[in-house]
Amino acid sequence: MKERDNTEKVYVINADTKVNVDSKAGKASDIVNGQEIELTIVKGGTVALTINVTSIEEDIKGTVKSVSTSTNKITVEYESDRTTKTVELAVDKNTNIYVNDKKADLKDIKAGDSVELKVKNKLVLQMDAKSKLSEIEGIIKEITIDTKEVTPKHFIKITNAKDETKEYEIDPKAYIYRKGRSAKIEELRIGDKVILDLEYDIVMEIDADVVIKKLEGHITGINTRVSQSTIITIRNRETNKDEEYVLSKDVYIRVDNVAATASDLKINYYANVVVEGNQIVEIYSESRSSNSTILGKVTYVDPRGLEFEISVDSYNQDGYKYGDLIRVYAKPDVIINDVYSTKLGLKDLKKGNLVNVIGTSDGTTFSADIIVILK
Repeated sequence: MKERDNTEKVYVINADTKVNVDSKAGKASDIVNGQEIELTIVKGGTVALTINVTSIEEDIKGTVKSVSTSTNKITVEYESDRTTKTVELAVDKNTNIYVNDKKADLKDIKAGDSVELKVKNKLVLQMDAKSKLSEIEGIIKEITIDTKEVTPKHFIKITNAKDETKEYEIDPKAYIYRKGRSAKIEELRIGDKVILDLEYDIVMEIDADVVIKKLEGHITGINTRVSQSTIITIRNRETNKDEEYVLSKDVYIRVDNVAATASDLKINYYANVVVEGNQIVEIYSESRSSNSTILGKVTYVDPRGLEFEISVDSYNQDGYKYGDLIRVYAKPDVIINDVYSTKLGLKDLKKGNLVNVIGTSDGTTFSADIIVILK
């Protein structure tokens, strides 16, 4: 050990030597280079009677140089005080190891990986590693640019198969491909399926492919922006949720089977669309309106008697299917009868009734002109 006057002396630790680490009983193997140490000896002797040491706790951020699974050792190179240092550290069964945010083992750590370590007395307690090279698959949710830097930085946010969303920085020299051809960042689209090649979490290559899907439902919103693309909101028939899409520059549109333009589309029209990424490339719309009939069972009645909900058994126009739930609004002058043409009121409508409703739909609410309570 090096004493306070910088002289070095050697002392003997035997079976009777009591070792304390941070004021708790320890063992000789807990003593490592660099620790503050106090010991008691017989005057003039060299055998340590008691040894008290203080643990060294460190946070180290560096690069893995080598890994030995046989000795459970890892060598890390890191920067400290503007100098490059190399340290060998121990890993045991209690070390928490994560690679790319996933639980891992020492065998999963490779030379070249970047690591952040919490170390106590040269033993790694926590290891968070990032693979030098990794591959991520997902769907593009957003592409942004940070213009605050001297050189603008692009970021891509993707959602993986587990519905987890994460953002990555794109290297300015990253290779980008879309549909098998070289592309620019501006050509990538929200909704594209991508494979990202990463180096220390920086995107070095993007391989994007177009995801084509078809859906149908009522148009519930149209947002025409000056000098920008038109945004169409469609109430997806399958999910009953509103989804926003951008009309592509060369979108193919037909309304009532006649070639049309975006200005011919109206809210409440029923549409079948083909979507690439987040863009509508084809839209076939119908200007559906009055004289629709629904047969179904009442599943809910508003206590105020203004609205009720039915589960569809049949519908005389496309757009709804068996089992769909439709909210029905009773117009002020609604006519309500039973099968014998007996005049009834909304108070006579009960959950479980089988009803035939005639009216108009806007894709969200069905406005009833006539309600016939069948049973």
